[in-house]
Amino acid sequence: IREGSFDDIKLPLSGFVSSVDSSGLPIETNNNQVDLNYNEDYFWIKDSDIRGVARGGYWDNNSDAGIYAMYLVSPPSFAGTGVGFRCVE
Repeated sequence: IREGSFDDIKLPLSGFVSSVDSSGLPIETNNNQVDLNYNEDYFWIKDSDIRGVARGGYWDNNSDAGIYAMYLVSPPSFAGTGVGFRCVE
């Protein structure tokens, strides 16, 4: 993510996910109202500099994290205890 854009697509401001594109990328958010169609998932973004992508959110995002959640706040070099993944078959 560079300056709030992904592949020349300007991403929405932080808020509850209210619409996604065909790849699951949030394209609309609502800062005041959750959308049950998107499991109350949240989209976090800092639209300056280069940011890494944490799909699904971080460990401590609790119920705001989920299949549609994205966390675009930390730089790509970030490492921390709230980051990881589960391998499934």
